[in-house]
Amino acid sequence: MTKKLKVAFLACLTLCIALFAFVFAACDGGNGGNDNTNDGIITYTVTVEYEDGTAPSTDLRISVQLCAVRDDGSLGLCLTPVQIDENGVAVIEIDVHTLSQTSSDITEDTIYHIQVNRVPDTHTYNQELNTSVGQSSYTVVLTEVAE
Repeated sequence: MTKKLKVAFLACLTLCIALFAFVFAACDGGNGGNDNTNDGIITYTVTVEYEDGTAPSTDLRISVQLCAVRDDGSLGLCLTPVQIDENGVAVIEIDVHTLSQTSSDITEDTIYHIQVNRVPDTHTYNQELNTSVGQSSYTVVLTEVAE
């Protein structure tokens, strides 16, 4: 009787381990399908350039800022602006786990409005640009204002 009980126990234990391994392998890591998420950190890369593809001078101190877009379309929490580098690139990292504790505007599926600060008066850009889930790179083109 004891031998049959041991065999049954081992069979049950093996089944539980196999089931756990299957469930664990089926999980997507908890990023909600957002491909630019890594351990709760979402990274967006925004490139600012002129129409001819050149980057603005860093002397202009142009920065990029993301603001959460609420369900009603209004803007929620705005993140700290990030200055562009010599290639016109601003890399913005969002710690979703930390920010979601202080603001209900932030989740892994939050859509952000892309703002460009300190654009020269001689230029403008598409001010209706928002992020979308799963896309991590954006380009903002500065166009000359017609006189």
